[in-house]
Amino acid sequence: MKQLATLESRFWGEIHAPGTDAPFVVRGPTYLKDKKKIPAGLTQFVFAAMDLIEVPHVVQHVARFLPSIRDSGLPFAIIINLIIPGNPLLGVVATFATEQHPNQILVNPPSRPMEEEHDWQPFDFVLHKFLHGSTEQRNSMLKLIPHIAAGSWPIKQAVGTTPVILGKALKTTYHVTPQYIEIDIDISANKVASYVTGLVRGATKSLVIDMGFVLEGTTPWEVPEALLGAMRLNHLDLAFAKKCSPLAN
Repeated sequence: MKQLATLESRFWGEIHAPGTDAPFVVRGPTYLKDKKKIPAGLTQFVFAAMDLIEVPHVVQHVARFLPSIRDSGLPFAIIINLIIPGNPLLGVVATFATEQHPNQILVNPPSRPMEEEHDWQPFDFVLHKFLHGSTEQRNSMLKLIPHIAAGSWPIKQAVGTTPVILGKALKTTYHVTPQYIEIDIDISANKVASYVTGLVRGATKSLVIDMGFVLEGTTPWEVPEALLGAMRLNHLDLAFAKKCSPLAN
């Protein structure tokens, strides 16, 4: 699948995978009582492909037009499309994949998780809820943890490391198919996010940008949290964006 991605592999890579950096922390097993976080371990999904596209306007459900997704043959993926304001309008499309479809293994969630025996992990509960929940539920769950691994102090300060619930802060839409769920996040709809993104956009070639994605745990059986996926962008040159014309596909 990596070979099908439109963005050259030198610009992107995994973190929180064996032998890579692991900068993120997540809610620990006792977080709901003491607010303690723990180092995040390995991701639950693999960072399988990265596409950087130039679009004439905001394109919803962009996965339909990307070979990295359309022709991958993977059982299931979660696709996060960050719509970056500016001229030209860009889409940063990260694909996180798994080798086994969640619907094959996450069947009949325990009704009383704290009282009955089961083999469900905390991530299983939040993933099942996210995949089968309403838009309102999804909007309250997916959070981004930002991290500038290398870059200027002003940009590090502007970006910070505070997690943000994407569906609460930004215009977010979902497209669900049997093979994937795509999450389109329109950063241009938020003035503060647009400003910070503008700072980063103008300096990407000097930055190493990390992003972690987590499905928030809010009950005792949903913690400790686990990273859904994580990614690193290495000195990204936006000139390498590929034009995506939906009408031509």
